[in-house]
Amino acid sequence: MAAQVVPSGRLDLDYAAPNSDTRSLHSNAIVRRAELDFEVNFNDDWAFKTSNDFARAKGGKLKNSIQNLILTYKGWRTGDISAGQFKVPFGLDNLTSSKYTMAIERSLPTTGLVPSRHLGIGFSRNRKHYTFSVMAFGPSIDYDKGNGIGARYTFAPIDSGNKLLHVGVSFVSEEPTGSVKFKTNPESKPTEVDFVDTGKLGDVSRINRLGLEMAYQIGPFTTQMEWMRTAVNRQHHPNVAFGGWYVEGSWMFGGGSRRYKYGKFVSPTLGKPYGTWELTARYSHLDLNDASVQGGRENNLTLGLNWYLNSHGRLMFNYIKVHSDRQGAADNPDIFLVQTQFFF
Repeated sequence: MAAQVVPSGRLDLDYAAPNSDTRSLHSNAIVRRAELDFEVNFNDDWAFKTSNDFARAKGGKLKNSIQNLILTYKGWRTGDISAGQFKVPFGLDNLTSSKYTMAIERSLPTTGLVPSRHLGIGFSRNRKHYTFSVMAFGPSIDYDKGNGIGARYTFAPIDSGNKLLHVGVSFVSEEPTGSVKFKTNPESKPTEVDFVDTGKLGDVSRINRLGLEMAYQIGPFTTQMEWMRTAVNRQHHPNVAFGGWYVEGSWMFGGGSRRYKYGKFVSPTLGKPYGTWELTARYSHLDLNDASVQGGRENNLTLGLNWYLNSHGRLMFNYIKVHSDRQGAADNPDIFLVQTQFFF
């Protein structure tokens, strides 16, 4: 059977208009993502996927960044085996595509504590009511170094189409190379400032991450929450631990509802063209303070409205109220963030 090539792509454009508090912030527009992807299927057993993002700015210029580079064998009935660069299995928010998340950016603990893509080999078993994934990984192509292992298990005792109950647990143990740091933007990528930041931490021998997750859905209403903890072991300094959590929910109206498959949310069902809307709300917390490391604390309240144009695009509006404190200095701006998504 000849190979089947399936191209896809997306373009996300962001504009942020902040209302400054302590630090001076400015309105900014960016190309958030400009991706071109290809998936090649060789009969029913093999698949190859590559994802390239051309919106990774470096020195003011666009630079291609390889996101995913995955070869998967699907011919084993027990599960799939993948090799290449892909996301370490950790967390519902992290593994749900940004095309289908409730808010424009993922939550504070997800962007601040969760590992990203790495080169490695993984095994996944996906069934209707449960999933299990494990990955042994090394460095990534462009950035992160170190090696480790990650695993995630999810269980959906209720998954009837219009009702869902999902629970999950994730664990990652990593031996980093060189210094590490934990930081994140205020759930707004164009706002080029990090209100919480540990700075570089040297002498790190191991990082252990634990995550718990839950989601519940009934018809057009969905809520999900996660709790995360990251323990950092250091050889000649006191060990430290950072943590965070979030709770978010959405109501889709106009005939739409979110869909769930294999431990994450996927493309939603939509009503009439231009007629599906979604109201969202999220509260997220991240604490990067422990012992001598004072990276700060941040709490964000995000209110959102999403307009699904059709199955190839949506327009998203977020209002973000930031409450941050780092080493005794508070900074509490408001941010209005807009994103247009186009994908095929």
